[in-house]
Amino acid sequence: MKACILFTISIFVFISCSQKQDKYLITGELRGLGNKEILIFEWTGKKDTIAKSISENDQFTIIGNIDMPVQAYIEIEGISGYIPVFIENSKIEITGNVDELSKALIAGSETDKIYKEFTRSFSERFAAEKDSLSIIYNEAEKANNNELLEQAKDGYGKLYTKQKEFIIDFSRQHLNSVAVPYIMLEELFFRATVEELKELYNQLDPSILSSKYSKMVIEKITNLDRVAIGKIAPDFTMNDSSGAEISLSSFKGKWVLIDFWSSNCGPCRKENPELVKIYKQYKNKGFEILGISSDVKKELWIGAIKADGITWPQVCNLDRSNDPARVLYCWEYNPFNILVNPEGVIVAKELSISDLKRKLKDVLH
Repeated sequence: MKACILFTISIFVFISCSQKQDKYLITGELRGLGNKEILIFEWTGKKDTIAKSISENDQFTIIGNIDMPVQAYIEIEGISGYIPVFIENSKIEITGNVDELSKALIAGSETDKIYKEFTRSFSERFAAEKDSLSIIYNEAEKANNNELLEQAKDGYGKLYTKQKEFIIDFSRQHLNSVAVPYIMLEELFFRATVEELKELYNQLDPSILSSKYSKMVIEKITNLDRVAIGKIAPDFTMNDSSGAEISLSSFKGKWVLIDFWSSNCGPCRKENPELVKIYKQYKNKGFEILGISSDVKKELWIGAIKADGITWPQVCNLDRSNDPARVLYCWEYNPFNILVNPEGVIVAKELSISDLKRKLKDVLH
């Protein structure tokens, strides 16, 4: 009875407050919850608390307000896992079992509904093809079959194109939802060109441009545009393993491959022997490689350099949160590379080994 009274009071407060300003009302009923602290937080590299509550008899209620929808997580004291949900100013109902938080049902958040529709349809459309390519790629790696590896990579390229088209088509059906810039950040940036990203951003409804995700999208587009093909490669200075400073500008006058990698990146380590061969062939013909590792442990970085026989310049900040190259070049995954011509202009990105061989053969024959 007490829980029912509290719930009724909360509804009354929500209705009264909503007449004055926008609010969200989150009500939850999770079997086995009992009386525990409920934390709603946003992940920004750390937990940023949005709200807290105490459950009673498997139920909880939280009232608050938020400027724009955000992806949040509901965490329960003493329970592993969490419930992801887009919080928005609406009545949001959460039901389920405390032992299966990932299966909790969410109703009332339109932003969450759209995002979950995307993730479900995206998975249904592409999961089987992705799994098939993964099997081919892994078998090719085990057999050391470079031809089959290239075929698998080509398959991934075609898959990414289809996925990109799917994401853009889905987004265009929901241009007034904050879920769209969030999806762009999560799924589209590494699949689309700067021009495609700009075009979609310019179609977003003005009502969502003040959301944090829309602002992050335009910031990333601006950063990507700065390092687009045809632009001058921004200079940076980092330390090698001995602590000596190395700047990109010190290689001006040469063709430079900026190679982003790490010791725990399987595909990177697989490509290194091929890069060693290419480097030996072209290092005296005006070609240089500048390796930039995302390692945070120096011994692992140095160990991989020695094990793979790498002799070209290598730098590493050993701190991913404070890496100038990561910021300047929008570096978010490994392997990743950028080819810079002798004038310091970016001429290509994400070259495969075969692409790099063809390019160097053309320009340094």
